[in-house]
Amino acid sequence: RWRKVAKQFLLNNPLCAACLKIGRLEKAQCVDHIIPVSGPNDPLFWNETNWQSLSNRCHSIKTATEDGGLGNERTIR
Repeated sequence: RWRKVAKQFLLNNPLCAACLKIGRLEKAQCVDHIIPVSGPNDPLFWNETNWQSLSNRCHSIKTATEDGGLGNERTIR
């Protein structure tokens, strides 16, 4: 179900939201949960207002920042 919904979201939102914020046009490859979720049973998982299209690069950076990768402190929701 997620793959189908995410594919449609990317068709409607084809550009990376993070890149757009800095004036760069880059194609998005994944749908990101703006506020991290614990899984499909989390109320925010299916809430479209909590989604954004991101490039793989921007998604990796955001995930590493939130999860404490690359020496970053873990962000807790």
